[in-house]
Amino acid sequence: MTLTTTSTIPNLLNTLQERLAARSGLAGVQIVSAPLGPQSTALESIQFGGVVESEQTVASLGNRRRTESYQVHGIIWIAKSGAGEQTIRAARDRAYELFAELEDELRADHTVGGTVIRGEIGENALDQGLSEQGARVARITYILNIETQLITR
Repeated sequence: MTLTTTSTIPNLLNTLQERLAARSGLAGVQIVSAPLGPQSTALESIQFGGVVESEQTVASLGNRRRTESYQVHGIIWIAKSGAGEQTIRAARDRAYELFAELEDELRADHTVGGTVIRGEIGENALDQGLSEQGARVARITYILNIETQLITR
């Protein structure tokens, strides 16, 4: 675990983005540590870090050791051209394939390369519809629950 005096948030976001980008099952998927803007042309993406809610508490006597807990909100985005039930299913199925890759990465190493004590998927929701360009979209919003400790040197 990387020790820091302020927060593990930047290191976790960087490390998770790099680890997901290296997964063969995510080849061609845009993976970013902050939300893409509305002008993005990405058809498949995993985005995280738009909102990070954090809390720190003193973990022992004095102020040298603190517990840091936070939630990283993210989005998995799929856009497929076409219409009809086959396209609806293809978009939804692909969104869940990307979600499974994220889940597998956290199961394989819940410390995210030693950046935190534990990272796991919490709440998630599926939203389906049409983009402004008429593509069939599936969006999974999710929350990563993170626990770690900070030590002031």
